[in-house]
Amino acid sequence: MAWATTPTAHIATQVLSSEQLQYLDGFSERRLSFFGRFHHGLEAAYQLEVRHEARVSRLMLTLFPVIYITFIIPLFLQQGVTFWSLNQRSLVLLIEHFLIAPVFFIAALMQYFLWFRPYAEKILIAAALILLVLLEFFSMYAVPWQDPLPTGISMAVMVALLAPGRIALSRSLSLFVAYLALIVLFESDLLNWVGRRHRIDLVVEMTVLTVCLISGVSSDWRNRRRWAAVQVLATHAMKDVLTGSHNRRYLLDLWPRILNQAVRDGRSVFVMLFDLDHFKQLNDACGHQAGDMALARFGALLSAHARRPLDVAARIGGEEFVLVLHGCNRLDGERLAEQIRTELEALRIPVDADGKRHLTVSTGAICVSALTSFEHIYSLADTCLYQAKHGGRNRVVLMPEAA
Repeated sequence: MAWATTPTAHIATQVLSSEQLQYLDGFSERRLSFFGRFHHGLEAAYQLEVRHEARVSRLMLTLFPVIYITFIIPLFLQQGVTFWSLNQRSLVLLIEHFLIAPVFFIAALMQYFLWFRPYAEKILIAAALILLVLLEFFSMYAVPWQDPLPTGISMAVMVALLAPGRIALSRSLSLFVAYLALIVLFESDLLNWVGRRHRIDLVVEMTVLTVCLISGVSSDWRNRRRWAAVQVLATHAMKDVLTGSHNRRYLLDLWPRILNQAVRDGRSVFVMLFDLDHFKQLNDACGHQAGDMALARFGALLSAHARRPLDVAARIGGEEFVLVLHGCNRLDGERLAEQIRTELEALRIPVDADGKRHLTVSTGAICVSALTSFEHIYSLADTCLYQAKHGGRNRVVLMPEAA
Protein backbone atom coordinates (compact mmCIF):
# COMPACT_ATOMS: atom_id res chain seq x y z
CA MET A 1 0.00 0.00 0.00
CA ALA A 2 1.31 3.46 -0.87
CA TRP A 3 0.39 5.87 1.88
CA ALA A 4 -0.39 9.40 0.78
CA THR A 5 1.93 12.23 1.80
CA THR A 6 -0.55 15.06 1.44
CA PRO A 7 -1.97 17.12 4.34
CA THR A 8 -5.16 15.03 4.21
CA ALA A 9 -3.39 11.73 4.51
CA HIS A 10 -4.46 11.37 8.14
CA ILE A 11 -7.94 10.54 6.81
CA ALA A 12 -8.02 6.83 6.07
CA THR A 13 -8.78 6.74 2.34
CA GLN A 14 -6.42 3.91 1.45
CA VAL A 15 -6.96 0.30 2.34
CA LEU A 16 -4.21 -1.60 4.09
CA SER A 17 -2.45 -4.47 2.39
CA SER A 18 -3.20 -7.95 3.74
CA GLU A 19 0.18 -8.00 5.49
CA GLN A 20 -0.39 -4.63 7.14
CA LEU A 21 -3.95 -5.57 8.08
CA GLN A 22 -2.82 -8.79 9.73
CA TYR A 23 -0.08 -6.93 11.60
CA LEU A 24 -2.40 -4.24 12.97
CA ASP A 25 -5.22 -6.68 13.65
CA GLY A 26 -2.98 -8.54 16.11
CA PHE A 27 -1.28 -5.41 17.41
CA SER A 28 -3.07 -5.45 20.77
CA GLU A 29 -1.54 -8.84 21.49
CA ARG A 30 1.99 -7.74 20.61
CA ARG A 31 4.58 -6.35 22.97
CA LEU A 32 6.61 -3.52 21.58
CA SER A 33 10.15 -2.77 22.65
CA PHE A 34 10.72 0.30 24.79
CA PHE A 35 11.38 2.25 21.60
CA GLY A 36 8.34 0.60 20.01
CA ARG A 37 7.53 1.54 16.44
CA PHE A 38 5.14 0.23 13.83
CA HIS A 39 6.53 -1.95 11.08
CA HIS A 40 5.48 -2.66 7.48
CA GLY A 41 5.63 1.03 6.48
CA LEU A 42 3.02 2.12 9.05
CA GLU A 43 5.15 4.29 11.34
CA ALA A 44 5.24 7.26 8.93
CA ALA A 45 1.44 7.19 8.59
CA TYR A 46 1.02 7.06 12.38
CA GLN A 47 3.40 9.99 12.93
CA LEU A 48 1.49 11.98 10.31
CA GLU A 49 -1.71 11.38 12.28
CA VAL A 50 0.04 12.43 15.50
CA ARG A 51 1.25 15.68 13.96
CA HIS A 52 -2.24 16.42 12.66
CA GLU A 53 -3.92 15.86 16.03
CA ALA A 54 -1.28 17.84 17.94
CA ARG A 55 -0.99 20.79 15.58
CA VAL A 56 -3.04 23.18 17.76
CA SER A 57 -1.23 22.30 20.98
CA ARG A 58 2.13 22.61 19.23
CA LEU A 59 1.07 25.97 17.84
CA MET A 60 0.27 27.21 21.36
CA LEU A 61 3.52 25.83 22.74
CA THR A 62 5.63 27.67 20.17
CA LEU A 63 3.53 30.82 20.62
CA PHE A 64 4.12 30.79 24.38
CA PRO A 65 7.37 32.82 24.32
CA VAL A 66 5.80 35.32 21.91
CA ILE A 67 2.82 35.81 24.25
CA TYR A 68 5.09 36.01 27.27
CA ILE A 69 7.42 38.57 25.69
CA THR A 70 4.54 40.64 24.32
CA PHE A 71 2.40 40.87 27.46
CA ILE A 72 4.65 40.19 30.46
CA ILE A 73 8.06 41.70 29.74
CA PRO A 74 6.67 45.18 28.91
CA LEU A 75 5.56 45.44 32.52
CA PHE A 76 9.21 46.07 33.33
CA LEU A 77 9.03 49.19 31.21
CA GLN A 78 6.61 50.70 33.70
CA GLN A 79 9.54 50.92 36.10
CA GLY A 80 11.14 53.58 33.94
CA VAL A 81 13.25 51.38 31.66
CA THR A 82 13.15 52.29 27.96
CA PHE A 83 14.41 50.44 24.93
CA TRP A 84 16.89 53.16 24.22
CA SER A 85 18.48 53.17 27.64
CA LEU A 86 22.07 52.07 27.28
CA ASN A 87 22.09 49.40 29.97
CA GLN A 88 22.15 45.63 30.10
CA ARG A 89 18.50 45.29 31.00
CA SER A 90 17.24 47.23 28.00
CA LEU A 91 19.57 45.21 25.77
CA VAL A 92 17.91 42.01 26.99
CA LEU A 93 14.47 43.48 26.28
CA LEU A 94 15.60 44.52 22.82
CA ILE A 95 16.82 41.01 22.03
CA GLU A 96 13.62 39.46 23.37
CA HIS A 97 11.26 41.68 21.38
CA PHE A 98 13.02 41.99 18.04
CA LEU A 99 14.90 38.69 17.78
CA ILE A 100 13.40 35.96 19.95
CA ALA A 101 9.72 36.81 19.47
CA PRO A 102 9.85 36.83 15.63
CA VAL A 103 11.80 33.56 15.57
CA PHE A 104 9.25 31.77 17.74
CA PHE A 105 6.35 33.34 15.85
CA ILE A 106 7.73 31.86 12.62
CA ALA A 107 8.21 28.50 14.35
CA ALA A 108 4.58 28.62 15.52
CA LEU A 109 3.31 29.28 11.99
CA MET A 110 5.40 26.39 10.67
CA GLN A 111 3.91 24.10 13.32
CA TYR A 112 0.39 24.93 12.19
CA PHE A 113 0.69 25.19 8.44
CA LEU A 114 3.46 22.64 7.80
CA TRP A 115 2.34 20.03 10.32
CA PHE A 116 2.29 17.34 7.63
CA ARG A 117 6.03 17.71 6.98
CA PRO A 118 8.30 15.19 8.73
CA TYR A 119 10.56 17.97 10.02
CA ALA A 120 7.72 19.71 11.92
CA GLU A 121 8.48 17.78 15.10
CA LYS A 122 12.19 18.60 14.83
CA ILE A 123 11.35 22.29 14.53
CA LEU A 124 9.23 22.05 17.68
CA ILE A 125 11.99 20.35 19.67
CA ALA A 126 14.61 22.83 18.43
CA ALA A 127 12.35 25.76 19.39
CA ALA A 128 11.75 24.21 22.82
CA LEU A 129 15.47 23.75 23.46
CA ILE A 130 16.20 27.33 22.42
CA LEU A 131 13.40 28.55 24.66
CA LEU A 132 14.72 26.56 27.63
CA VAL A 133 18.24 27.90 27.13
CA LEU A 134 16.97 31.47 26.87
CA LEU A 135 14.72 31.11 29.92
CA GLU A 136 17.63 29.82 32.00
CA PHE A 137 20.07 32.37 30.64
CA PHE A 138 17.90 35.45 31.05
CA SER A 139 16.68 34.27 34.42
CA MET A 140 20.24 33.94 35.68
CA TYR A 141 21.19 37.18 33.98
CA ALA A 142 18.36 38.94 35.81
CA VAL A 143 19.53 37.79 39.27
CA PRO A 144 21.23 41.15 39.94
CA TRP A 145 17.89 42.86 39.22
CA GLN A 146 16.30 40.74 41.97
CA ASP A 147 13.44 39.68 39.69
CA PRO A 148 14.55 36.44 37.96
CA LEU A 149 12.00 34.31 36.15
CA PRO A 150 10.55 31.52 38.28
CA THR A 151 12.14 28.12 37.62
CA GLY A 152 8.68 26.63 37.16
CA ILE A 153 8.41 28.18 33.69
CA SER A 154 11.12 25.90 32.31
CA MET A 155 9.52 22.90 33.93
CA ALA A 156 6.13 23.89 32.49
CA VAL A 157 7.61 23.88 28.98
CA MET A 158 8.99 20.38 29.51
CA VAL A 159 5.71 19.12 30.97
CA ALA A 160 3.83 20.49 27.95
CA LEU A 161 6.19 18.58 25.67
CA LEU A 162 6.41 15.26 27.51
CA ALA A 163 3.04 14.69 29.18
CA PRO A 164 0.75 14.44 26.11
CA GLY A 165 2.99 11.79 24.52
CA ARG A 166 2.82 13.54 21.14
CA ILE A 167 6.56 13.35 20.49
CA ALA A 168 8.41 10.20 19.43
CA LEU A 169 9.75 8.33 22.45
CA SER A 170 13.39 8.42 21.42
CA ARG A 171 13.20 12.20 20.96
CA SER A 172 11.39 12.63 24.28
CA LEU A 173 14.22 10.84 26.06
CA SER A 174 16.81 12.92 24.22
CA LEU A 175 14.96 16.10 25.21
CA PHE A 176 14.79 14.94 28.83
CA VAL A 177 18.55 14.27 28.94
CA ALA A 178 19.29 17.60 27.23
CA TYR A 179 17.19 19.46 29.80
CA LEU A 180 18.92 17.66 32.66
CA ALA A 181 22.32 18.62 31.23
CA LEU A 182 21.11 22.20 30.84
CA ILE A 183 20.06 22.39 34.49
CA VAL A 184 23.35 20.91 35.66
CA LEU A 185 25.24 23.43 33.54
CA PHE A 186 23.37 26.50 34.77
CA GLU A 187 23.17 25.40 38.39
CA SER A 188 26.85 24.48 38.68
CA ASP A 189 29.99 26.56 38.99
CA LEU A 190 30.89 25.99 35.35
CA LEU A 191 29.44 29.36 34.37
CA ASN A 192 30.12 30.94 37.73
CA TRP A 193 26.39 31.29 38.33
CA VAL A 194 24.83 31.17 41.75
CA GLY A 195 22.31 28.34 41.68
CA ARG A 196 18.67 29.36 42.03
CA ARG A 197 17.35 25.88 42.73
CA HIS A 198 17.60 24.16 46.07
CA ARG A 199 18.29 20.44 46.09
CA ILE A 200 14.73 19.65 47.04
CA ASP A 201 13.57 21.77 44.10
CA LEU A 202 15.75 19.76 41.74
CA VAL A 203 14.44 16.48 43.12
CA VAL A 204 10.84 17.62 42.77
CA GLU A 205 11.44 18.92 39.24
CA MET A 206 13.12 15.70 38.06
CA THR A 207 10.39 13.60 39.70
CA VAL A 208 7.64 15.55 37.95
CA LEU A 209 9.36 15.29 34.59
CA THR A 210 9.99 11.54 35.04
CA VAL A 211 6.32 11.00 35.81
CA CYS A 212 5.41 13.06 32.73
CA LEU A 213 7.77 10.98 30.58
CA ILE A 214 6.24 7.73 31.83
CA SER A 215 2.78 9.18 31.25
CA GLY A 216 3.82 10.12 27.73
CA VAL A 217 5.05 6.58 27.02
CA SER A 218 1.76 5.14 28.30
CA SER A 219 -0.22 7.67 26.27
CA ASP A 220 1.76 6.83 23.13
CA TRP A 221 1.03 3.12 23.62
CA ARG A 222 -2.69 3.78 24.01
CA ASN A 223 -2.70 6.07 20.98
CA ARG A 224 -0.98 3.43 18.89
CA ARG A 225 -3.52 0.78 19.86
CA ARG A 226 -6.39 3.16 19.11
CA TRP A 227 -4.87 4.15 15.75
CA ALA A 228 -4.32 0.50 14.81
CA ALA A 229 -7.95 -0.34 15.64
CA VAL A 230 -9.23 2.64 13.61
CA GLN A 231 -7.14 1.65 10.58
CA VAL A 232 -8.36 -1.95 10.73
CA LEU A 233 -11.99 -0.85 11.02
CA ALA A 234 -11.58 1.67 8.20
CA THR A 235 -10.07 -1.00 5.97
CA HIS A 236 -12.84 -3.48 6.73
CA ALA A 237 -15.39 -0.74 6.00
CA MET A 238 -13.91 -0.20 2.53
CA LYS A 239 -13.33 -3.83 1.56
CA ASP A 240 -15.62 -6.61 0.44
CA VAL A 241 -15.14 -9.43 2.92
CA LEU A 242 -15.92 -12.26 0.50
CA THR A 243 -13.68 -11.31 -2.44
CA GLY A 244 -11.05 -9.11 -0.77
CA SER A 245 -11.75 -6.43 -3.39
CA HIS A 246 -12.69 -2.88 -2.54
CA ASN A 247 -16.37 -2.05 -2.14
CA ARG A 248 -18.65 0.56 -3.67
CA ARG A 249 -18.08 3.03 -0.85
CA TYR A 250 -14.32 3.04 -1.36
CA LEU A 251 -14.71 3.54 -5.09
CA LEU A 252 -17.12 6.45 -4.66
CA ASP A 253 -14.79 8.12 -2.15
CA LEU A 254 -11.74 7.73 -4.39
CA TRP A 255 -13.38 8.51 -7.75
CA PRO A 256 -13.02 12.35 -7.58
CA ARG A 257 -9.33 12.01 -6.79
CA ILE A 258 -8.77 9.52 -9.62
CA LEU A 259 -10.52 11.68 -12.20
CA ASN A 260 -9.03 14.99 -11.03
CA GLN A 261 -5.53 13.54 -11.16
CA ALA A 262 -6.12 12.17 -14.66
CA VAL A 263 -7.46 15.52 -15.92
CA ARG A 264 -4.47 17.38 -14.42
CA ASP A 265 -2.09 14.93 -16.11
CA GLY A 266 -3.96 15.13 -19.43
CA ARG A 267 -4.72 11.42 -19.32
CA SER A 268 -7.86 9.29 -19.38
CA VAL A 269 -9.52 6.83 -17.01
CA PHE A 270 -10.77 3.50 -18.31
CA VAL A 271 -13.79 2.03 -16.51
CA MET A 272 -14.94 -1.58 -16.95
CA LEU A 273 -18.22 -2.88 -15.55
CA PHE A 274 -18.39 -6.70 -15.26
CA ASP A 275 -21.34 -9.00 -14.67
CA LEU A 276 -20.82 -12.76 -14.32
CA ASP A 277 -22.92 -14.74 -16.78
CA HIS A 278 -25.36 -17.41 -15.53
CA PHE A 279 -24.30 -16.81 -11.93
CA LYS A 280 -27.75 -17.64 -10.55
CA GLN A 281 -27.62 -20.96 -12.39
CA LEU A 282 -24.23 -21.65 -10.76
CA ASN A 283 -25.70 -21.00 -7.29
CA ASP A 284 -28.72 -23.20 -7.97
CA ALA A 285 -26.78 -26.09 -9.49
CA CYS A 286 -23.57 -26.12 -7.46
CA GLY A 287 -24.58 -24.39 -4.22
CA HIS A 288 -23.88 -21.03 -2.68
CA GLN A 289 -20.45 -22.08 -1.44
CA ALA A 290 -19.36 -22.72 -5.02
CA GLY A 291 -20.84 -19.33 -5.97
CA ASP A 292 -18.86 -17.63 -3.23
CA MET A 293 -15.67 -19.32 -4.39
CA ALA A 294 -16.34 -18.17 -7.96
CA LEU A 295 -16.81 -14.57 -6.78
CA ALA A 296 -13.60 -14.74 -4.77
CA ARG A 297 -11.61 -16.09 -7.72
CA PHE A 298 -12.90 -13.42 -10.08
CA GLY A 299 -12.25 -10.73 -7.47
CA ALA A 300 -8.65 -11.93 -7.17
CA LEU A 301 -8.33 -11.93 -10.95
CA LEU A 302 -9.44 -8.29 -11.16
CA SER A 303 -7.30 -7.19 -8.20
CA ALA A 304 -4.22 -8.58 -9.96
CA HIS A 305 -4.75 -5.98 -12.71
CA ALA A 306 -5.16 -3.03 -10.29
CA ARG A 307 -1.44 -2.52 -9.72
CA ARG A 308 -1.10 1.25 -9.34
CA PRO A 309 -2.19 3.42 -6.38
CA LEU A 310 -5.15 4.93 -8.27
CA ASP A 311 -6.30 1.68 -9.90
CA VAL A 312 -9.37 0.20 -8.21
CA ALA A 313 -10.93 -3.24 -8.43
CA ALA A 314 -14.27 -3.23 -6.58
CA ARG A 315 -17.28 -5.43 -6.08
CA ILE A 316 -20.29 -3.14 -6.19
CA GLY A 317 -23.06 -5.66 -5.63
CA GLY A 318 -23.95 -9.29 -6.19
CA GLU A 319 -21.98 -10.63 -9.14
CA GLU A 320 -21.19 -7.13 -10.45
CA PHE A 321 -17.62 -5.78 -10.38
CA VAL A 322 -15.86 -2.61 -11.53
CA LEU A 323 -12.26 -2.12 -12.60
CA VAL A 324 -11.02 1.49 -12.82
CA LEU A 325 -7.64 2.07 -14.44
CA HIS A 326 -6.01 5.47 -14.04
CA GLY A 327 -4.07 6.75 -17.04
CA CYS A 328 -5.27 3.94 -19.34
CA ASN A 329 -6.20 4.81 -22.93
CA ARG A 330 -9.02 3.38 -24.99
CA LEU A 331 -6.96 0.85 -26.95
CA ASP A 332 -5.10 -0.58 -23.94
CA GLY A 333 -8.29 -0.70 -21.89
CA GLU A 334 -10.19 -2.65 -24.52
CA ARG A 335 -7.29 -5.08 -24.89
CA LEU A 336 -7.20 -5.63 -21.11
CA ALA A 337 -10.97 -6.18 -20.93
CA GLU A 338 -10.64 -8.94 -23.53
CA GLN A 339 -7.71 -10.40 -21.60
CA ILE A 340 -9.75 -10.56 -18.39
CA ARG A 341 -12.61 -12.21 -20.25
CA THR A 342 -10.32 -14.94 -21.61
CA GLU A 343 -8.56 -15.38 -18.26
CA LEU A 344 -11.89 -16.13 -16.58
CA GLU A 345 -12.74 -18.60 -19.32
CA ALA A 346 -9.40 -20.32 -18.75
CA LEU A 347 -10.30 -20.90 -15.09
CA ARG A 348 -13.09 -23.23 -16.32
CA ILE A 349 -15.39 -22.68 -13.34
CA PRO A 350 -18.44 -24.93 -13.91
CA VAL A 351 -21.91 -23.39 -13.75
CA ASP A 352 -23.87 -26.65 -13.88
CA ALA A 353 -23.69 -30.00 -12.15
CA ASP A 354 -22.26 -31.93 -15.13
CA GLY A 355 -19.54 -29.31 -15.76
CA LYS A 356 -20.32 -28.85 -19.45
CA ARG A 357 -20.74 -25.07 -19.19
CA HIS A 358 -18.27 -22.73 -17.56
CA LEU A 359 -18.45 -19.30 -16.00
CA THR A 360 -17.99 -16.32 -18.33
CA VAL A 361 -18.32 -12.57 -17.95
CA SER A 362 -19.97 -9.76 -19.90
CA THR A 363 -18.30 -6.37 -19.87
CA GLY A 364 -19.36 -2.80 -20.54
CA ALA A 365 -16.47 -0.33 -20.84
CA ILE A 366 -15.98 3.38 -21.26
CA CYS A 367 -12.97 5.68 -21.56
CA VAL A 368 -13.33 8.91 -19.54
CA SER A 369 -11.27 12.05 -20.14
CA ALA A 370 -13.45 14.80 -18.62
CA LEU A 371 -14.74 15.59 -15.14
CA THR A 372 -18.02 13.81 -14.48
CA SER A 373 -19.73 11.92 -11.67
CA PHE A 374 -19.29 8.21 -11.16
CA GLU A 375 -23.06 7.74 -11.32
CA HIS A 376 -23.06 9.10 -14.87
CA ILE A 377 -20.14 6.90 -15.92
CA TYR A 378 -21.77 3.90 -14.29
CA SER A 379 -24.98 4.54 -16.23
CA LEU A 380 -23.09 4.67 -19.54
CA ALA A 381 -21.07 1.53 -18.75
CA ASP A 382 -24.27 -0.23 -17.67
CA THR A 383 -25.78 0.55 -21.08
CA CYS A 384 -22.80 -1.13 -22.75
CA LEU A 385 -23.10 -4.07 -20.34
CA TYR A 386 -26.78 -4.44 -21.29
CA GLN A 387 -25.77 -4.62 -24.95
CA ALA A 388 -23.15 -7.28 -24.13
CA LYS A 389 -25.72 -9.37 -22.26
CA HIS A 390 -28.29 -9.18 -25.03
CA GLY A 391 -25.66 -9.69 -27.70
CA GLY A 392 -24.93 -13.23 -26.52
CA ARG A 393 -22.95 -12.71 -23.28
CA ASN A 394 -19.24 -13.43 -22.81
CA ARG A 395 -18.17 -10.34 -24.72
CA VAL A 396 -16.90 -6.78 -24.31
CA VAL A 397 -18.88 -3.75 -25.51
CA LEU A 398 -17.03 -0.42 -25.52
CA MET A 399 -18.80 2.94 -25.55
CA PRO A 400 -18.20 4.39 -29.06
CA GLU A 401 -17.22 7.87 -27.85
CA ALA A 402 -15.39 9.07 -24.74
CA ALA A 403 -17.56 10.51 -21.97
